[in-house]
Order: sequence, then C-alpha cells, then structure tokens
Amino acid sequence: MSNQKKKTTNRNKGAKPIQQKVSKKEATPSNKNLLIPIIIFIFSFCMYANSIKNNYAFDDDVICQKNAYVQSGLHNVKEIFTKGYTYAFNGMNTDTYRPMTLLSTALEVYFYGNKPHRHHLINVLLFSLSCVVLYLLLRKIFSNYNFILPLITTLLYSAHPIHTEVVANIKSRDEILCFLFFVFSLYFMMIYFEKKNIFVMIASGIFYLLSLLSKENAMTFFILFPMMIFYFTKTDLKRSIFYVIPYFIVLLAYLLIRYSVIDSVSLTSKVDMVNNSLMAATNYTDRLATAFSMLGKYLYLLIFPVTLACDYSYNAMPIIGWGNPKAFISFLIFAGALVYAIITIRKKNYFSFAILFFMISFLAASNIFTIIGSSMAERFLFTPSLGFCIILGLAFVRIFKVDIVGNNKNGLAPMYLILGIVLILYSFRTINRNNDWQDNGHLFKTDVISSPNSFRLHSAVGSDTRAKGEQERDPQVKSTLLSEAIVEYNKSLDILPTQGETWYNLGVCYYLLNDFPNAENAFHRCVGYEPKYKAAFNNLGVIAYTKQKYDTAYFYFTKAIQIDPNNADAISNIGAIMQTKGKYDEAIKYYERASGINPNNINNYSNLLKIYTLKKDNAKIDYYKKKLEALQQN
Repeated sequence: MSNQKKKTTNRNKGAKPIQQKVSKKEATPSNKNLLIPIIIFIFSFCMYANSIKNNYAFDDDVICQKNAYVQSGLHNVKEIFTKGYTYAFNGMNTDTYRPMTLLSTALEVYFYGNKPHRHHLINVLLFSLSCVVLYLLLRKIFSNYNFILPLITTLLYSAHPIHTEVVANIKSRDEILCFLFFVFSLYFMMIYFEKKNIFVMIASGIFYLLSLLSKENAMTFFILFPMMIFYFTKTDLKRSIFYVIPYFIVLLAYLLIRYSVIDSVSLTSKVDMVNNSLMAATNYTDRLATAFSMLGKYLYLLIFPVTLACDYSYNAMPIIGWGNPKAFISFLIFAGALVYAIITIRKKNYFSFAILFFMISFLAASNIFTIIGSSMAERFLFTPSLGFCIILGLAFVRIFKVDIVGNNKNGLAPMYLILGIVLILYSFRTINRNNDWQDNGHLFKTDVISSPNSFRLHSAVGSDTRAKGEQERDPQVKSTLLSEAIVEYNKSLDILPTQGETWYNLGVCYYLLNDFPNAENAFHRCVGYEPKYKAAFNNLGVIAYTKQKYDTAYFYFTKAIQIDPNNADAISNIGAIMQTKGKYDEAIKYYERASGINPNNINNYSNLLKIYTLKKDNAKIDYYKKKLEALQQN
C-alpha cells in the first residue's frame, strides 16, 4: 500500500503520465461519459451567448460584407480555394491562404444572408464544440487518471477572457477553426495508438490538413505531433518521429498547394511600422528586448486578463532596451521555463509538456525569430493558452493534493471552492468583455482607455466619431461630434505624425466645420506624407474653388486626375470651374466624361441640364430631365 501511495503522489506532481493503468470504471465513470461533455458545451456557450447579439466590428469586413467571394455565397467556391485569403477583399493574392475560413462564412451568407448575429452564433457554437473535443482529447492523453484534471483544464480554457477577441470577433473564425481541426487531429491520433486502425490515422491527417487550410499557424503545430506521441504513449522519442511521417506528407502537400495559389511564398510581406512597432527599433538588440517585453505582456494577460485591448500596434508597446526590467525579467522567465522543460523531457513531466506546448504553438507569433505583420494580439494566444491552462490545472491538483487516479475525495472541496472563484472571475470578465465587441464605437472607445498609446485606436475613435458627425442633422450635435473627432485625430498624430490618412480625416472634420485654414493645412500635411493621396488634392481644389481661386483649384483637381485618370469627382469639379467661367462647351466635356465613369452622380446631370437650358437645346433638356427623374426615383 505504501508503494501505491508513493506513485500516486508522483503523478500529482506531474512526473510520468504512464505508470499504472486504472480500471475503466475508475477512470471514466459511465454516468460522466456524456454528462461532462454536455456540461462543457453549455458552459462554453454561456460564456459567449451575449456576443451573439453583436454587430460587425473591427476587421470583420475581411471575411464578411466587403469580401466579394463570401458575398457571392457558393458561386466562387473554386476561387476561394485558388486565391489568397484577402484577394476578394483588397485584390492582394499574397501572404495568407485560409480557404476553410472563407468557405464557412460564404456558407452562412448563402443560407442566411448578411446577418452578423448568425456569424456570431456559429463562432460560439464552434468554440463550444472545440472545448468538448478538447476535453475528449485531454481524457485520452490523461487516460491513466480520472476526469478531474481534464475537466479543470477545459473549464479554465473555456472561461479564460483572453479568448474574447477570437470568439466575439467574426474575422477571427480562422483561429477557432484552426484550433478545432487541430484538436480533432490530435484526438484521432491518440485513438490510433489505442486501436492501430489506419483509417483513424487518415482521419487525423485530414483534420490536420483542414487546420492548415484554416490558418498558417498550424504549420508550427507539426512539431507537437511527435511531442504528443512521446509524452502520452510508450513510444520513445526516435520512434515518435517515425509516426509523424504522414503529417509531414500532409504539411508538404499543403505547402505545395499554397505555393501554387498565392503570389508570394513568404508568410509576411513588407512589415509596416504601424502594424508592428518592432520595426521602429533602430537596432536588433532593442527589437529583441521589446519582443521579450511583449512576451511578458502576454504572460501578464494570461495571469491577469483584466485590461484587454483589440489593438497593440504602434506605439502601444514602446521600443525599450535591455536596461528595462520588463525585457530582462521576461527573458529570465521564459528562458528558465524552457530550460526546465528541456531537462525534464525524459521524465515525461506534465509541466514540461505544457511549457513546450505553449512555446511551440506560440512560435509563429512570438516575433523572436522572424517579424510578423503584427506587434502582438490577444488572438495569438488562442491555442498557446491551452498550455497555460494545463499548468494551472496541474497547479490546482498539486497544491490541494487531489487524487487524480482513484476516488479519494480529499482536497476536492477546497480545490473546487478556489476553482469556482477563479471561474466566476473569468466568466464575469469574459461576458463583460463580449459587450465591448458589439460594434466599432463601443470597442474603440473602451480599448483606447486600455491602450492609450496606440496610434491606431485614437485614429479609429476619431473616424467612428467623425462618421456619426457626418450623418447627424442637428448642427449643434454635429459640431460637437466633429470637434471630438478632431481631439482624437490630434492625439493619434501626436503619437505618429507621419500618417497621411489621419491628416486627411482631420482635414475633413475641419472642412465640415467650415474651418478652411485648418482643413487646408491638414490636407497639405496629408499629401506631404503621401504624395499620391488623390482625395486630399481634390479637397484642396474644393477649398480653392470656394475661395474663388479657380486657377489654384484647377491645379489641384488636375493633380488628382494625374494620380487617377478615372477620378470622377475631380473631373466633374473641373467641369464646374469651366461652367463658372462660362466655358460651357468645355464644361460639357468634363461633365459627360465624369458621368461615363460614375453614371449615378445627380449633380453632373443637373449641371448639364442647366447648361443646355442656357443653350436652349430642347432635345438635351428632355434627355437630362429623364435622366434626373430616373435617378431620383431610384
């Protein structure tokens, strides 16, 4: 009996996963086979049920309303699989290839139309299913033990607030699908080692391919297959590598498909400093120090998921050197954890497995070995956070000395009490955070408080406020909203003054407030930083026209047309100059040219009608009257 107790204690410390087989009845009580997965599904669904009512927010347009392939329903399925992820959104066939994500939203549009609530519902259902499959996987890998550790780990993962960006954001469907298919793949792999059924292994390979087709992150997940085999079967490390040959073939097939589809082989194109502030570092050592400080921030958010934000771009995490404690403390933590994991690999230590799972699954997003398109994002923790939750689950079991082998209930009551408190705190934060994602207005105004140094968030708040001001009919309310937008744009430009688009938006606000000097200054600053910003040149022309400086206006309109020969607004505006100067024949040419580009512009037809009325051309008068009537009716 004493030897038996000693082995049990070692398991609680996470020493070796395979030592002694417990009875099936003891390991998996029959009444819990179905009940626990149902409870997990309901619990996970409840965590995000309030997100179903949300509208579109943040980058949802990438795979929703502004994605031509998604909007066509199932008419462009072939194109979805033969073009890059953002091709139907911005025309770029580079970098990313995620057809399964686009196919899922295209199916929803086909069956339900553009209904954000349906997209959110599917997100919640997929996440809930992911948590159920995760529990089943954990029951497989911890098959020598009872249900307690898998249940604790799954509930912690389900409730953790760090996942809100993924589940409450439609665009992050790619993370959910990638995780879901990967966990399915691991689950079937573990079944294969029980039954040695080749069809089960084939199913595992198919799910891994689906994970890859959902998001590129799954490429680094390949390393986790031999690790899982080594830790949770009796296979040694060398033999474990042999068993992953099928997954290597799948990965190779995916890379060949990806190479044949997109126009660039790299995972990232030229990285913009705005998206990844690490590009602002003047030397490699500072960049590395800042990257480690970001890793520390990730760890902090996992432990204290209170102050969350949708954006960590420039300059939310300022560049720092190794003299800053945030850098070297983070380095020591991660380096120490890695050393511990490596020296305890042969013991098949659970903590070692969890640490390596976190680090390997986070490898692609770490910015340590290669710079990616973003500084940091909470969505990058969606899969790696499982490693953290396993560590947390093991800590609960070890601290309270819970028996995870038999039916000894010592330590369960205090553990469930503390676990309950943690889950309540997690759940409260998660449910509350879901409300922030209801639309751009709520999200940006909330998150700019959490991330006050983010250039993009201040600009986003300004744009959202400006849009509301443009639609407002009450002059006083409109003036207030535009003034608030100006404040946010100026805060944004204080952080990064070289962004032409923000200067342009600031100029629009001033123009709508009839503050032409400040508007003119803002538009000049815009084209100073972005010389091909055609809308700014057009607006400078409008201001000059308003001041009756027609030659100056003509100069700016011409600049806009040089940048874009089909700029209908600028062409039409030159027509207005000609009309004002009494050069009616030239004005007609410009108006007709603009109408050919944009046939729905009522002002062009109205001005043509005025000119032909002066010319007393009855045929043209009748023609343009009918044109105007048809447009006004529509």
